[in-house]
Amino acid sequence: MCGQIAFLAVVLGGIETGWQPLPEGGVQYLIQIDRELLESRELGQSLESYVPPHVHDVRAVRITMGTGPLPRELPVVASAEPVDKAPIAPPGDQVWSPTLPDPQPDPPAPTTDPLPAPAADPLPAPDPFAGYRSGDGGGQVG
Repeated sequence: MCGQIAFLAVVLGGIETGWQPLPEGGVQYLIQIDRELLESRELGQSLESYVPPHVHDVRAVRITMGTGPLPRELPVVASAEPVDKAPIAPPGDQVWSPTLPDPQPDPPAPTTDPLPAPAADPLPAPDPFAGYRSGDGGGQVG
């Protein structure tokens, strides 16, 4: 029920959201709640706001009471260098270059050959009942 109330509050008005870059990097997510909506809530009822998937690196949230438009500005991201370019270092400096491990060979395929027959036991096992059978002394140990 609370999710439906939060959804209705956003659809019908009363909650505005925005975002703006922070000076130290990242994004500040802004939530602005209308006074009338806030006063109509009972103690313990919650309001929800979801960060849109295209807004990354949220490091701070600011909640204010008021009305009016909020900024929706994302930080400017510098384009990444192509991966195939190596860093340039002055002569004599060592540059770390990651090395990837050699690929592991594929494991051998399971065989369908039957298991070999067990080897014959070279020594027979001693008889644990020797001397206890009838005719071997009547069950007496000698």
